[in-house]
Amino acid sequence: KLPNTNLTLEPINSTFQMKDNQLDLSTLSISGGIEQSKITPSDISCFVPLLRNFKNPIYLKTSISGTQDLLNVKDIEISSEKGSINLNAYGSLADLSSKPRWSTHITKVKFSEGGIKFLSDNLGAKFSIPKELTRIGYIDFTGNLGGSSNDLSMNGVLKTGAGNANLSLDKKGMNFLGKVETSESICVRFLMIPNSMR
Repeated sequence: KLPNTNLTLEPINSTFQMKDNQLDLSTLSISGGIEQSKITPSDISCFVPLLRNFKNPIYLKTSISGTQDLLNVKDIEISSEKGSINLNAYGSLADLSSKPRWSTHITKVKFSEGGIKFLSDNLGAKFSIPKELTRIGYIDFTGNLGGSSNDLSMNGVLKTGAGNANLSLDKKGMNFLGKVETSESICVRFLMIPNSMR
């Protein structure tokens, strides 16, 4: 327990078989999770200095299961104290022993106007969140993300106080291909390699 954090873990269960007096990893199965817990990010600023000023608590709940080569996050719920930020998602991390790949389905991630201010107050000094973003009203996203190594894909629906958009992005190596369809049926396509990644 940290000064302003109370993390409650569910019991971790595991099953496995022995072979030649050794653990047979191919038979390993685990499950566990985190019960509804209060986390104040600034409590771990000694490890992540970026969070030094993040003094408002967030609430986390999740459950996991897995094997030697697969980790499933059955559900994860994250919210702010006043409910101005809400995230619900599930996903998996596969091929852990060779070329790990991950996938996530975001059932809901929602920032109310107060939620955007919440991030701005706690991270704005480090991330220089534009003032225009704090006046956008709200942000609501549902979609899928996945990737492996240097590849990334994302598609989903973004809704904001300023309008809606369908988003898609594919990154392979150093190349990006993206598409934005706004609520006004304006399409933007781009193919680029950012200087920072060359």
